Amino acid sequence: PVDGQLGIIDLNIHSLTELTLHFLPGMVARRRGGVLNLSSVAGFVPGPYMALYFASKGFVRFFSEALHQELRRTGVTITCVAPGPVSTEFLARSGAYQTVLFNILPKVDPEYVAERAWRGFKSGRRLVVPGISAKLAALAAALLPSAAMLPLVARLQRGGNDPCPCGSGMKFKKCCGTRQIQLRRGPRGINP
Repeated sequence: PVDGQLGIIDLNIHSLTELTLHFLPGMVARRRGGVLNLSSVAGFVPGPYMALYFASKGFVRFFSEALHQELRRTGVTITCVAPGPVSTEFLARSGAYQTVLFNILPKVDPEYVAERAWRGFKSGRRLVVPGISAKLAALAAALLPSAAMLPLVARLQRGGNDPCPCGSGMKFKKCCGTRQIQLRRGPRGINP
């Protein structure tokens, strides 16, 4: 639905931009402060089947990195955090567990992401990419052109009714998807 898509823009772009630009002048005037913005490793590549989400996270990343550079001599830092899949209820609510991508990538704990983000923020880092799978995805995005990434991401973003990439000939949700989801289930159907 259009409202849901526009909600992604409101949350990830409009609200983030408004808050950042509202508080920056005071920080610059005091010559100290910082902003910690949450992007995603999804912001490194175009994302078929979740185009607005991936694009909005790309906005967060590029906006944050550009501001970090602009403010480098002001005493104010902008840190962008770009994790891969994090074990939260967002994954369960979004239906992401039905895609190949979220069933093959290892998830990181929210506490780990928060600790890495805080450490990066305190040290004034421009970009924090917590987790080895996120780092590898970011590296692949840096090395491969978009023309190569698009079909790969499209294949990984497919849903559970698509053929399983393991080559079994079965549908993903009946093959590897079922095994991955069952291994991951906690008390409420997601990783605790």
